Amino acid sequence: MQKTSDLYKEILSGEHWKEYRLVIGEKGKLITELNEAILFGGVRILTSSSGADSGYTEDIIVSMNTSGGLFSEDTPTVGECIAGEISATILKPKSDIPRMSRVVPYVRLCNGEKQSEWIQKGVYYIDRHSYSGEDNKLMTIHGYDAML
Repeated sequence: MQKTSDLYKEILSGEHWKEYRLVIGEKGKLITELNEAILFGGVRILTSSSGADSGYTEDIIVSMNTSGGLFSEDTPTVGECIAGEISATILKPKSDIPRMSRVVPYVRLCNGEKQSEWIQKGVYYIDRHSYSGEDNKLMTIHGYDAML
């Protein structure tokens, strides 16, 4: 369980929806709404952390799903642990995303007037990716958490 703020709990108690972000890489890169890197002298501008503010928004994310837990059932069993997995389809970014890149999904609650803090939903590493769709404009990534 993660700690959440009073604002998160307040929004959760009423009518709300979720917003998602997907951060790929070790450090956040500033990008425009068109998914183009913001440059300074030809060099991508990196943020000091890889928080949700530098991630891909719902405009880029087509689908995202995480699965798996620490144990396969509710009761822990000695020697049994299950790796978490992520599967996401995004519009193909302009830059290359190498295998074993770090992937961090975030979620927050909104109700039209207020937004909660971003909640990190794990850390995963890309195992494989593929392209599909018209002119290969969609990129599907699959990864596992650090357990593997």
